[in-house]
Amino acid sequence: MGIAASMVTIGKPAVPKALVGATALWRGENETDNVQWRVAHALRSDFGIQAGDSIAHIGNGFEVYWARLARVRIVAEIPQATVLNVWTNDPDAPEKAVRIFREAGARCIVRIGITRADAERLGWKRIDDADDYFYPLTI
Repeated sequence: MGIAASMVTIGKPAVPKALVGATALWRGENETDNVQWRVAHALRSDFGIQAGDSIAHIGNGFEVYWARLARVRIVAEIPQATVLNVWTNDPDAPEKAVRIFREAGARCIVRIGITRADAERLGWKRIDDADDYFYPLTI
């Protein structure tokens, strides 16, 4: 009983966000109003990512329902807290992360919540009109 309660507590914040896209589609609502759906759609239609592709993610791991909708696999991730602590203090961190993501077999990196100025400076491509960005990796 204690384990189940712990799992519910841990998963509780992610459940509403994970169900938003599917619930909206089931209700017949306009899927383009949902950020998770828009990110998934842009990955597939604008950036050529296919179902089953391996990708890397930088950001909050509880907000990646777009990956399920796009049917991609997240093979490497840097949590947002690590980015804030390490990324800003180590000028070589972005290049190290790209190397590690490539070694993990990722075709691209999706980063949630990067500023537009940083994204443009680093060559990231904006996904739709959200603060979500795409960075292609050549393997």
